[in-house]
Amino acid sequence: MDLISVIVPVYNVEKYLRKCVDSILAQTYKNLEIILVDDGSPDNCGKICDEYAAKDSRIKVIHQKNGGLSAARNAGLDIATGDYIGFVDSDDYIDKNYFECMASHLDKDTLIVCNVVDEDENGKVIKKKEADNRHYSSSEALSEMCHEKKFGTSACGKIITKEIADKFRFPEGKLYEDLATVYKWYANCKTTILMSGTAYHYVKHFGSISQNNWNDKTRDLMEAAEEMLNYISANFSECYLDGVYRYFFSANDFNTKAYRSDDYKSIFAPYQNKLKPMWKDVIKNKLSLKDFVKFTLLAFCPTLHKKLYTLKNLKK
Repeated sequence: MDLISVIVPVYNVEKYLRKCVDSILAQTYKNLEIILVDDGSPDNCGKICDEYAAKDSRIKVIHQKNGGLSAARNAGLDIATGDYIGFVDSDDYIDKNYFECMASHLDKDTLIVCNVVDEDENGKVIKKKEADNRHYSSSEALSEMCHEKKFGTSACGKIITKEIADKFRFPEGKLYEDLATVYKWYANCKTTILMSGTAYHYVKHFGSISQNNWNDKTRDLMEAAEEMLNYISANFSECYLDGVYRYFFSANDFNTKAYRSDDYKSIFAPYQNKLKPMWKDVIKNKLSLKDFVKFTLLAFCPTLHKKLYTLKNLKK
């Protein structure tokens, strides 16, 4: 039975931490190394981590100065001894057969992905991506990731080899660290398997990174998107149009955040200049009418785009 190292970054999640850790301890797959990384949490998370470590010898705890999600995950990787790695965010939880189901397909050349269920804090399902037990090649997986129909760029809900995780570490000091990293997992595994029969439960909270107002670190989103597009163009030219779609998809998110800044026009202008010449490529994708309108406005009328889309989001 292969040892799987489960890395859990912990910061200011006292309300949710026990449910997360309990879901890992309840796993039917028992050969786990559970690494709780207290990333300088200001609440009682550090004490809770130590309490769990005293009860179960599989748990290791790291206490460190706050460095952000990437630093916490990388610290866990530094001490992980398993041949395989799984990441679980400390405000999420997993089905009890999560690791047993996914471990049945462990292989050094394979990335295992499972169902992801988006929930609110009350457990109400917002969105569920259905898995199909299909095997994807590297290029097929990248294409699917760019369009996010069945799986996307989150580091969670996946099992990867320690070798791959060490080779492509998370960029410290950056936001959107998953977007900057996970596409390299798909690209460097011969096969991605989308497993059914178990689920990762992603709990959405108001005020998360994806919902925050503008700050200067939001530019990390477009930096990660551009690096991804360049990587795909250089190494998987057959996925170039998919990469362009993902770039526009990220620009759409970026524009809704940039609107909330004090200097919107100067912030978005450099990206608009990049979007314009790529417009003919993005519309070669089989776009829905909604995407066609959004992407066209992004490239040529971003101010109108923000009026149509961001004002609607601000009311939520």
